[in-house]
Amino acid sequence: MVARSFLAKQDKPTSDAYLGVPSFAYIIQLCLIYWFAGLWKLNPLWLEQKQGVIEAFKGTFFNTPLAEYLLNFADYLHYLDIVTIGLELGMPFLVFIPYSKVRLTAVILFICLHLSFGTALSLGLFPYISAITWLALIPRVNTFNNPEINRNLLADISATVLLSLVILTNIATLEIPYSWHGFKLDSSINRLLQTIHLDQRWYMFSSIAPYGKLNISSQKDSTKQVIFDQSYYPSHRWRLYYYYLAASEQEKEHIEGRLLADYYCHNQNVDEVTIDFTRLDPLKPSTSYNHIYKCNVNEQK
Repeated sequence: MVARSFLAKQDKPTSDAYLGVPSFAYIIQLCLIYWFAGLWKLNPLWLEQKQGVIEAFKGTFFNTPLAEYLLNFADYLHYLDIVTIGLELGMPFLVFIPYSKVRLTAVILFICLHLSFGTALSLGLFPYISAITWLALIPRVNTFNNPEINRNLLADISATVLLSLVILTNIATLEIPYSWHGFKLDSSINRLLQTIHLDQRWYMFSSIAPYGKLNISSQKDSTKQVIFDQSYYPSHRWRLYYYYLAASEQEKEHIEGRLLADYYCHNQNVDEVTIDFTRLDPLKPSTSYNHIYKCNVNEQK
């Protein structure tokens, strides 16, 4: 009886804390998102013109009614550029301060930050998944002072290699005007990163995104029908597709437009598909592109 109770006492862990390379890699990966998002914003749009937040809210492919309303207070939104960069570069350091209350505060701040992103910008599940990832860092009793460290050599090596690759791809693709323009990775490393889905670039909204009005219509005989006018997106994936379609629109023949027209030709049995896009650029005159794609014909008006 005494031996049994002694063994039970010895088997009982003294703390539920876990300290190790994999958990450290998890924390660093979270921090990298904000550090590099902040570094990408060290450009004239955010630092000199202070138009980063305003341009993000103007983006017709991602803004919400709340963003459109906040644009009425443009004089105050300028201050959010510096605040945003400061939060992204500085706030992740709070998780390394060895006090539970500080880390809990950091977790709450990051969750609130992502929820605010989700209300002002239509980013699909990204802000909500990002908020959930921070729940793993909610501190518990003895999180920072547990002398016992769980070790698993294979897990430690794997986590170290993967984290190193993540840091490498972030540094290689980073572009900071007048300071850093990345470097070229070996093609085999690029293929490896893409294969295991570790290639990363946290640059969204760091520069002026294409925005304006995209209209897609079809014609059957003499009847025209609107296919898309930005009033409704079937899903967030379609939203992203239309965004990249608009970003690559140009005067010359457009392969993405041809492929999308073929898709509509096949699914709707129409004679032709028209893609119109008016680009609104604060630094350049507005430009409009109009492409008419004939169905079942390799020729474009």
